[in-house]
Amino acid sequence: MPLHIPPEAKDAAPGLLGALIAIPWTQGPLLMRASMFLGGAGLSYFGSDPFAQIMGMTSGRGFAGFVLGLFGMNVAAKIYEAIAAVAAGDLWVAVVEWLRTKLGLPAKREG
Repeated sequence: MPLHIPPEAKDAAPGLLGALIAIPWTQGPLLMRASMFLGGAGLSYFGSDPFAQIMGMTSGRGFAGFVLGLFGMNVAAKIYEAIAAVAAGDLWVAVVEWLRTKLGLPAKREG
């Protein structure tokens, strides 16, 4: 009996493999690594066709998916680092001040 693999699974396999290979080189708690894996796999699944077209690859969709899965985890890791580096309180103050200037409200007085 032949094994039937859905086309969606065939399309996702190279990205999943690339993201799996990248896991040992990522650091962080298990939940963070799992979400980076999903981010890399998602980037690969949805970005393979546009990436292959941009790179002029006529038959390399699987390779494009693998590369995006592999490096998509690194992109996700850098996004986590950027989020961790931003102090939430400082960001909130900056957003409030930006809104005040856009709405024409006076700046908050110190003291």
